[in-house]
Amino acid sequence: KRMVASVPFIRSQDTHLLNTYVPEIAKMYITSRLDCVEGVVTEGMDDPLDDETALGQQLDQLSIIAKYDYQNTCELLVTLFDTTASSYQQTLQTNPGNDNELRIR
Repeated sequence: KRMVASVPFIRSQDTHLLNTYVPEIAKMYITSRLDCVEGVVTEGMDDPLDDETALGQQLDQLSIIAKYDYQNTCELLVTLFDTTASSYQQTLQTNPGNDNELRIR
């Protein structure tokens, strides 16, 4: 978090590995939170969203990290949302009124 936040103050023209790793960190955090949903729903795992203090801290840090490569982070979020919404909509159309058929995909 500190390295990303300090990037605007770096005056060096040298390349650094933040360009490589920061987008991957954001992607892995976002996808890991989404992957957690299935475990919470089907296996009764603890929901990480229930801990509001930890969630707030994580989102504060993620906002700083995501700002570093806002374009790719935004594209990732839109792609993941569109894919999930499309799958959900298809499931609703295939099985209208049957809540038992709705599953995490």
